[in-house]
Amino acid sequence: MEVLDKLLLLGEESRFDVCDASCGWPARQSMERASRYITRAALPNGSSVMMLKVLLSNICQNDCAYCALRAGRDTPRTAFTPEELARCFEQMWRAGMVQGLFLSSTVGLNPVREMDRLLATAEIIRRRLEFPGFIHLKILPGAEPAQVERAAELADRISINLEAPSA
Repeated sequence: MEVLDKLLLLGEESRFDVCDASCGWPARQSMERASRYITRAALPNGSSVMMLKVLLSNICQNDCAYCALRAGRDTPRTAFTPEELARCFEQMWRAGMVQGLFLSSTVGLNPVREMDRLLATAEIIRRRLEFPGFIHLKILPGAEPAQVERAAELADRISINLEAPSA
């Protein structure tokens, strides 16, 4: 699946997440299509920021009946690599489209591994790209304490993605 197609699918599916080559966009029209996943987010100081809201993956091992992304649902599945999403975000940031990122994911096939992928994405954006702006990371169910600590170091805001057992 092309990177832009991933952005369109995983951006669309991020609507279920509540929040208090390079990217391969050959034309301005593609960038405009991706802009529908940019949302205005309120900051604690009362200001706001334009933020890309996206999932890293919609692949999930769980089959929670309430979840639109459950394993048993017939829906296209895809995932970004941390590098792919970081490049997409960088293009949007450098184009002045966004000043922040809201990044979440399903638990994938292994919650600890998926949390590592979220952290790797944030690490690339924060450290390698030297992004100074707002990052909100979701802590996935099953994340290890060290992962929570690392997320708190990289992000301006973290929140916990709670899940119920699927038994």
